Amino acid sequence: MVTIIKGFGTGTPVVFLPPFPFDSRFWQPIAVELNKLGVATLLVEYAGSGIFKDRVPNPYSLKQLAESVVSEVEQQAHFVGLSMGGYVAFHIAKYFPQWAKSFIFMATHPFADSPEQKENRDRLIKQVKEGRKHFVFKAYFPSMLAKQTYLTNPELTNTVWTLMNSSYSTYGLITALESMKNREDLSGHLLRIDRPTTVIFGKDDNIITNTKWAEQIPNAKVIITNGGHLFPLEHPDKTVEYILKHIEWAEK
Repeated sequence: MVTIIKGFGTGTPVVFLPPFPFDSRFWQPIAVELNKLGVATLLVEYAGSGIFKDRVPNPYSLKQLAESVVSEVEQQAHFVGLSMGGYVAFHIAKYFPQWAKSFIFMATHPFADSPEQKENRDRLIKQVKEGRKHFVFKAYFPSMLAKQTYLTNPELTNTVWTLMNSSYSTYGLITALESMKNREDLSGHLLRIDRPTTVIFGKDDNIITNTKWAEQIPNAKVIITNGGHLFPLEHPDKTVEYILKHIEWAEK
C-alpha cells in the first residue's frame, strides 16, 4: 500500500508523509537538506501516486494507510505529516503509538469531514471518474500557497502546479479522496497523545484556519509561521530549522 524511499543519515529516522495531491517529491528538498546534516529520512509514497502511479490501488482507509506506513518503517520514528499526511500521522498516534518517537503536525487538523466537505469530495470524485481530474487541481491550487507567493514567485507556483498534475493517477486520486472523505474524527484522542509534538500552521493558510485544537495535546509546541498551506515549499530553510529543533527536543 505504501513504499518507503530511504535517504542518508543516522539515528532515529524522520518519516515524511505527503499532503494531497502530492507524492513523495513534495518532501525531497527538505529531506535532502536534513541528509546533508546527517539526519536520516524516509519518504512515504502512497498507493496510486509517485512510483506507484501506474498501479491501480485497492480502496483503503487512513487507518490502513497508517498501519502500512509503520509496518514498512519497522522502527520508532519521528513522523512529519502535512494536510493529508497529518491525517495519517493522527491515525498512527491513536492506533500505533509504540512506533512513534514524536510527531510534527503541519497545516492539518484531527477532525472528520463536515457534510459540506464530503459533498465537495463526492463532486470531485465524480469529475475524476468522468475524465476531468484537472478539476481537482483547479479546486485545490488557489489555496495551496500564500497570496504573496502567487504574486511574486512564479517559479514556485509553476512547480506546485506541475507536481499536482503529475503525482497521482486517476484511480489514485479517487482512492485518496474516498479515504479522506470517510476518515474518522480523532479530535477526542488529542489528550492522549503523549509523544513530543510540534504543531505548525502557516499564518496565510486559507485551508486550515482552526488552530485551537493543538492546545489540547499535552506535550505540544505550537508555531505560527510565514506562508500558506504549503509553507515548507515557500520557506524550506525555516522548515528545516523547525524540524531540527524539534528533533533536539524530542531526543532529550
